[in-house]
Amino acid sequence: MHQQAQKWYLTRQTFPELFQRNVLRFPERTAQMWRRENGRDDVVRLPYRELGEIVQEIGTGLLAEGIQKGDRVAIVAPTVPQWMWADYAVLSTGAITVAIHPALSDYEMTEQIRDSGARLVFVYGKTVLERLLVSGTKSLKSIVWMGPGENSPEISSHAAHSLNLVSLKAFREKGRDFFQKHPLAYGQRWRSVQPDDPMTLIYTSGTTGQAKGVLHTHESMTCACIRDLCAVPLLTENDCLLSFLPLSHSYERQCGHGTAMFAAVPIAYGQIASLGDDIRLFKPTYMMGVPHTYAKIYARVEETLKGAFQRFLFRKAKAAGLSWVSRIMDAKGCVDMGEGKSRSGGVLVSLNYRIMDFLVCRKLRKRLGGRLRFVFSAAGALPERICRLYMALGITILEGYGATETCNSVTLNPIEAVKPGSAGRFCKGVEYRLAEDGELLVKGKSLFKEYWNNPMATEAAFTSDGFYRTGDVVEVQEDGYLRVIDRKKGMLMLATGHRVASAKIETLFSLSSYIEKTVTIGDDRPFPVALIVPDFGAFIRMFRASGLFIDEGLVRQAGEGYEVSPEFVRMPEVVAMIEIEIALVNEKLQGFEKIRNYMILHENFTMESGELTPTLKVRRDVVMARYGDEVEKLYKKGPVLG
Repeated sequence: MHQQAQKWYLTRQTFPELFQRNVLRFPERTAQMWRRENGRDDVVRLPYRELGEIVQEIGTGLLAEGIQKGDRVAIVAPTVPQWMWADYAVLSTGAITVAIHPALSDYEMTEQIRDSGARLVFVYGKTVLERLLVSGTKSLKSIVWMGPGENSPEISSHAAHSLNLVSLKAFREKGRDFFQKHPLAYGQRWRSVQPDDPMTLIYTSGTTGQAKGVLHTHESMTCACIRDLCAVPLLTENDCLLSFLPLSHSYERQCGHGTAMFAAVPIAYGQIASLGDDIRLFKPTYMMGVPHTYAKIYARVEETLKGAFQRFLFRKAKAAGLSWVSRIMDAKGCVDMGEGKSRSGGVLVSLNYRIMDFLVCRKLRKRLGGRLRFVFSAAGALPERICRLYMALGITILEGYGATETCNSVTLNPIEAVKPGSAGRFCKGVEYRLAEDGELLVKGKSLFKEYWNNPMATEAAFTSDGFYRTGDVVEVQEDGYLRVIDRKKGMLMLATGHRVASAKIETLFSLSSYIEKTVTIGDDRPFPVALIVPDFGAFIRMFRASGLFIDEGLVRQAGEGYEVSPEFVRMPEVVAMIEIEIALVNEKLQGFEKIRNYMILHENFTMESGELTPTLKVRRDVVMARYGDEVEKLYKKGPVLG
C-alpha cells in the first residue's frame, strides 16, 4: 500500500545517524528554505552539505563547552531554520534537547529551564533573551544567541549576571577550533548515541494544570516517524514541507520535521501571520495544521472574493463540490482521496463538479501553492464540514489524534478512506482499550519514557499492565474509526445531572467566520454559558465593506491583527452578529447543551498572556482565573437566550 516497497527511508536508527545519512547521501539536495531577512520573496536555500557543516560546528562548540551525554540543552526560539541546527547539534553530542516555547510566561520559561537542569540555552529574539537574562536559573551557564542578525545584542553587565553570552557565529568559530584540536571527538560522540538514549524533553501544554516534562527516546521518536510515513503516499525530493507551527511541540517537530528528515524532503519555514504568502511562495506539498488554521484559511478565501459574480461562482462551486463529495462516499461515510484514483459521483454530478473545478477550485488551489498533496490536522477536532469543504476544493486533510506522550498519532485517517468528522483509525502498532468511564488507554513503541523529575506522575499515567491513560473520553465506532468526545476534565457536569462535552460546542463555534475562540462553562451550574472572543479583523473588514463608520478610538492595528476597546464589542452590530452565531450553534444542540448566556471579550487569548498553549488550545484554568467574576455575573443574571 502507498508504494511501501519504494519507501527506502523506512529505516531504524538514531537521529544523529539519520542526519549523517542525508548529509552523505544527498549533499547537494536542499534541506531548508526560508525568506532572507528583509527580503520579501528572496529565498535562501541550504543544501545538506552546508547544513552538515553548520551542525558539526555547533556540535563541536557544545563539546568545547563540556556538554556530556545526557546533559540538557534548551532551545527557546520560534520556528526558524536555526532551531533545526541547534537541535541536531545537541542530539549529535548525545545530550537532550529541551524544547521551550518563546511565548511562555517568564515563570513558565524559568521553571522549565530549572526543572530540566539545562546547562546551555540557544535563544532567538532579543525580547526572549532579555527575559531569560533577568530570570536566569542556577543550572544555566551559557546562552547562545541565534538571531536575528549575526552578532549578539548589547546587554548590561548587571543583566548578564554570571552567564556567558555568545553569538552563534562566535560559537561556531569555537567549534571549528575545537575540531582542529580534536578531529575525532565529534564523530565518536554521535556514533555512541544509542536508540534507547533519551532524545528530547517536551513540556506538555497543560490545558488544565501544571506542565510536565515528557521524555522521549531516539527509539520512540523513530517509531513515530515510521508509523506516520507508512500511512501517507511516497515522499520524494520534489515534495516540500511548510513548517510554521511551534517546533517546541512534538506535533511540528515529529510529524513535520521528523518525517521530512526521514524522507530527505526540503523544509520551508513560514509564520502563521504570513501563512497565505508563505504558501504561495514555497508551494508546499504537505504541512501540519490545527483545525483553527484550516477554518481561518477557508474563511479568508471567502472574504477575499471580489464582486457579486465571483461570490456567485464560489457558491455554485462549493455546492457542486459538496454534492460530489457526498456522491463518492462509501456506505461508511469514507472517501478514497488516494492520488491518481478515478472517482465518479455519477455523470451529471461529476460533469458539474469538473466544470466548477475548472472555473473556480483550481484557481483557489493555485492560491494555496497549487501543489498540496495532503495536510495533517491535529490538536483538536476538525469540524466535519471543514473537512468536506476542503475535499470539495480538491485538498485532502488527514485528521489524526494523539498526544505529546504518544509522540502524536494514535489514530489517523488513511488517505484511501478519509472519514470527515472522525479522528481516523488506529495506527499500525498501537494497542488500545477503553476504561469503564470511556477513557482511551493505549500502548505502543512510540510512548514516552517518563515524566522528568516526576515519578509519581509517571506511575499515575500508566495502568499496571503498561497502557497510557490519555485522559480523553472517546467512542470507537463499528468501522474502527475514533471519535473524541472530550477531555475527561473538559466534560461539564451540570447541576441538573446532564453531561455536556465542551469540545462539541466549541468545535461548532469554530465554524463561524466572526468568532475566534470560545470557552464553554457549566460545571455544577444549571446551564452552559460561553466566553466569546470575536474575530476582530473579520468584523472590521465587514464594517468597511458595508460602509459602516468605525470610531478610530475603538480600534488599533497591532501587527497582523487588531486591538479593540471594550466599547467595540458592545457595538449593536457586533452583539447582533454574535447572537446570530450563538443561535446557529444552539440549533445543533440538545436543550440542556444550549448556550443560555454569554460574554463578549475585547481581548484575544494569547500564548504571551498564558491563555493559549503552543498548539493554540485554551488553558481553561487560566481563563477561569481571569474571568471568574464575570462568569459569576452571567449566572446571577440568569438565562437570556432561548
